[in-house]
This record gives sequence, C-alpha cells and structure tokens, in this order.
Amino acid sequence: MRSRLTRRRCAPRRAQRGFSLVEIMVAVVVICVGLLGIAKMQALAVSSTTTARLRAMAAFQAASLASIMHSNRDYWASAAAVANSPTTISVPAGVGAAGITITPAGFAQGNGACIVTTVSAVPACTGDGGLKLAGMDITRWSEGMLGLLPNLTTTINCQGAIQPPSCTIQMQWTEQTGTVNSSETSVAITSVVAGGGLDYYTLYVAP
Repeated sequence: MRSRLTRRRCAPRRAQRGFSLVEIMVAVVVICVGLLGIAKMQALAVSSTTTARLRAMAAFQAASLASIMHSNRDYWASAAAVANSPTTISVPAGVGAAGITITPAGFAQGNGACIVTTVSAVPACTGDGGLKLAGMDITRWSEGMLGLLPNLTTTINCQGAIQPPSCTIQMQWTEQTGTVNSSETSVAITSVVAGGGLDYYTLYVAP
C-alpha cells in the first residue's frame, strides 16, 4: 500500500501550457479594432446630436419670428409686406451686429427705434402701417441670432393674392455631416433648394 502511494507522489506532473506571444498579439489587435469602431460611433453620435440641436434651434427661432409677425398684423398682412417681399436676413458666422444684412434696403431700423423711455402723448412708430415697428422687430430678432446658427439666411415671403394673407419663413444654415467610414467625405451641406439638402426649415405663417 505504501509503495503505491509513493509511486503516485513521485509521478511527473503534466507541463502547463500558457498563451503564446502570437496569441496575445492577435487578441490585442482584435480588441483595438473593436475600440476604434466604438470611438467612430461615438464621434458620429456627437455629430448627430449637434445637427439635431441646430434644427431644434431653427424651429424655435422660426416660431419666435412668427410670434413677432402675429403681433404686428397691420404690416405683415398688408400690401406693403407683399411689396417688400422677399425680406432677407443674412447673419454670417463670426460677425457682429454690424455684419448683419437685411433687405430690402431701408427696411431695418434701430434696435430701439420704437421704444421710448419717457412719457409721451404721441406713441412711437405709428401712422405708417406698422412698417417701422416691423423693421425694428426684424433688427432685434436678427441680432439675437448671432452665434446660434452658422451662416444663417432667413427669407420671409408674403403674398396677398390668396386670402387670408400668409407668409413663409425659410431658414437656411450650414451643417456639417458626419461619416461612418473612410470612404465617405465629411462635407458642409449648403443646398438652398427645397429637397436638395437638410439644412433648411420652412414655416407657414398667417399673420
């Protein structure tokens, strides 16, 4: 009995085999490829979030402009608004208030043109069908758009041939598209034709 136990204890152990260097390198390569894919997906998610934020901002600001037009129906539902159509507001990226362009010429007014700080028997901006008030409202709105949407161009078109009077607000800006793989090219969408890109927002307004 003792001899058997002795033989078992003295029997050589099997050699334990570990991972080879080649196997470790292959595993590292596979892990790195997976991490690169995750990083690319994260970058695309951030790009999509930025695009969604810009489009939500455009919808919000267009609704704000529509509210301004509703509050001055004397002008925006009149023949004068039709005659001044299209009213265009250009807010290039990286410019100050002096770089904003509003057409037609002479439509823009001072930021506080219709705001008075003293008691007066004669209200400011009256007797012109709301034209001066509309110019001030557009000026204040365009200055508030600085830095919100890159290279923004807003066009207001009003028509009076079909009743009730209505206007169209179209906002166009520059978007940066994301890419999924290296075969795609990251480009700025600048199409201004309806259906030609995703960088515009249109809102129909009945003042």
